[in-house]
Amino acid sequence: MKKLLLLVIFILTLSLTLAACGGDTGNGQTPGSGDPTITDPDENGTPSTPDDGETPTPDAHVHAFGEWTVVNEATCTEKGTKTRACSCGDTETESVAALDHDYTSDICSRCQEKLYETIVATWDISATENDNVIATLYSDEANEGYYILVISGSGNMKDWASYSSVPWYSSYRKSIKSLIIADGVTSIGSSAFYRCSSLKSVVIPDSVTSIGEYAFYYCDSLTSVVMGNSVTSIGIYAFYSCTSLTSVSIGDSVTSIGSYAFWFCSSLTSVSIGDSVT
Repeated sequence: MKKLLLLVIFILTLSLTLAACGGDTGNGQTPGSGDPTITDPDENGTPSTPDDGETPTPDAHVHAFGEWTVVNEATCTEKGTKTRACSCGDTETESVAALDHDYTSDICSRCQEKLYETIVATWDISATENDNVIATLYSDEANEGYYILVISGSGNMKDWASYSSVPWYSSYRKSIKSLIIADGVTSIGSSAFYRCSSLKSVVIPDSVTSIGEYAFYYCDSLTSVVMGNSVTSIGIYAFYSCTSLTSVSIGDSVTSIGSYAFWFCSSLTSVSIGDSVT
């Protein structure tokens, strides 16, 4: 009897449990008709459900910045700043690079600063009356005994092969350490910088189309020459005995290189010659 009674109690308990899991939930709904979906239990063993009634998280805001506005203008020597704003109110700021000096006839067109203070000599080196090329020789006070030569204006330089009386050519040329040729000069005359033995580097602007014979003859301290893309011809002996010159790059604009142009350039290890040279 005892065993029979226990069996009846077990059957009744099982029936009640099945009725509770498959029957009414107590709120008039059956499982699957609106109850939150039960998901995998969390790390503590508690089943989790989605946040009920919460607003979904919106996508991250993407800034739509407007045009840049200059806050501080850049100068020749100082950086500037600019800023722009998003419709949300956020802003971002960037620096603007310094402009560097823009020397025209030895004076900066922006800040009016002079290239150098002490002028030793100024003279006209125009090849014809239609040219307007001026040579200005400055002393470099920071390096006593050295000089800077500035060629400014526009047009063709005079050929100086027979002008030993020109002041810088006869008296100062061996102490010229820096040469500045302004954009606008169209040709470099023959023997123009002959035996400028302290000259170390030269930048030839895009306006120059020809480099004359013996132009840098015996400039034995010259290590760097940068030629503009407009140069079409390099004269004979143009860089003869430039013994410190290590590399030369000749662009596609050059069509002819004169005889002995780089003769006795004993340190020259790299030469690049454009396809247009014939």
